Amino acid sequence: MKRITEAFRPGIRRVFKVDEGGKRHEPKKAKFQAERYSLLHGKRIREFKWCRSFAEAKAYAESGLTDITPRAVGITFAKLYAKYEANDLSQLAASTINTRKNHRRHLRYFDDIEVEAITPQTIDAWLRHIKMPEYLSVQHKTRMSYANELKLLKVTLRYYQSRINYRYPFPVLSQHSRMAKVREREHRPEKAISARDYGLFLSFMEKQSVSRLDRMVTLIAKIQFPLFGRIGEAAALDFNDFSLKSGFVDLNKRVVWLRAKGQESVIEKGLKAGEGKRVHSPHVCQLLSAWCMEEGIRSGPLFLHEGKPIDYRAIQYRYDSALKAAGLTFRGTHILRHGSLTEFQAIAGDLNLTKEVAGHTDIRMTQRYAKASEEKILEVSRLMEKRLEQA
Repeated sequence: MKRITEAFRPGIRRVFKVDEGGKRHEPKKAKFQAERYSLLHGKRIREFKWCRSFAEAKAYAESGLTDITPRAVGITFAKLYAKYEANDLSQLAASTINTRKNHRRHLRYFDDIEVEAITPQTIDAWLRHIKMPEYLSVQHKTRMSYANELKLLKVTLRYYQSRINYRYPFPVLSQHSRMAKVREREHRPEKAISARDYGLFLSFMEKQSVSRLDRMVTLIAKIQFPLFGRIGEAAALDFNDFSLKSGFVDLNKRVVWLRAKGQESVIEKGLKAGEGKRVHSPHVCQLLSAWCMEEGIRSGPLFLHEGKPIDYRAIQYRYDSALKAAGLTFRGTHILRHGSLTEFQAIAGDLNLTKEVAGHTDIRMTQRYAKASEEKILEVSRLMEKRLEQA
C-alpha cells in the first residue's frame, strides 16, 4: 500500500492509503497533513505536521507566523563574552586578541547583566561610569575616548545577535560614539612629512648610526619611504623579496609586534590589507643588495637582531631621536607612509593610482593618507588668483 495526499482546503491535505487494486483506505493515525508558516530568527519558513483530525489540522494551519526562535534565557554578558572569545576571537590575529583582551576590563560593568536586559539606557549608564573622575584617574593620562571599548561591546553584542537571537534589538546607538569621548582632541601636527624634511631626517639618522642595530634601522628608514610601506612590512623583507635585475620589491609579509608579556614578535604572511603588493624601486634594490653583501646574507630575513625581528620600541626610539634632532615636529614611524603617499598623489594626481601603490582595498582609506598639503593648496590658490586677475 502507498500513501497519497489530496488538497482538502488551503494549508490542509487529506491523506489516503491506496492498495494494489486502487482502492482507498483512510489511515487510522495521520488522516491530514497540515502546513503553516513561522518565523525563525526573523526569516519566514514553512512547517508540516501530520494530524489525526481535521480540527487539529485546522488549528495548526491557522497558527501560522508564530515566532519559534530559540531564546537564550538568562545568559549574562560574561557568559556571552566567554562564548565569543572561544569561537570568534580565537580565530583573529594574535595582536588583535591581545588588544581586545586589554579592552575587555572596561566591560566588566556588564558581566552580571543579562544580555536581553542591555538597553541604550544601560550603555548610557556605563559610559557615565567610565568617564567619572575617579575612574579616569587610574587610566592613561592621554586617553581621548573609549571608542575601542565601545567597538568591542558592539562586536560582542553582534555575535549574540547573529548566533543566538536574530531578533535581538541592538542597543548601541550612533550617539554613543560621541558620548564615548573623554576630551576633545587637540590640534595635531601634519602627518605627511615632505620629501625635503625626509631628507633632513635621514641625515640625522645616519649621524647617529654607530652600532649594527643603528645601521639596520637607518636602512629601514631609507627603504620605507620609497616603498610606500608600513614599518612592519619594511622590517619583514626577505632575501628573496627583491631582484636587482628587475628592480622590483615584493611586500608580502609583516612583522607582528606582540607587546604582551611572554609573547615574542613574529613574521606573518600577508599585509594588513591584502596578500601583498609589488613596488618597482631599483634604488631600494641596490640598498638591500649592498646590505646583503655587507652582512653576508644569502637567505632568510634581512633585518634580524639577535636572531629575532627588531623590537618596535628600538625602531621608534631611533626615529623619534632623529626627528627631534632635525627640529621636526613629527613623531612615530607611520609618518613616512603618510608622507610618501601624499608626495605620490601630488605627482600622479590620480587617487586610483595612489590606492594601488598603497595597497588599500577601499579608496576612502587612501583619501585619509593622501591629503593635499597646505603648501600645495596655497600654490593652487595663487594660480587661481592670477587667472582671476587676468580675466
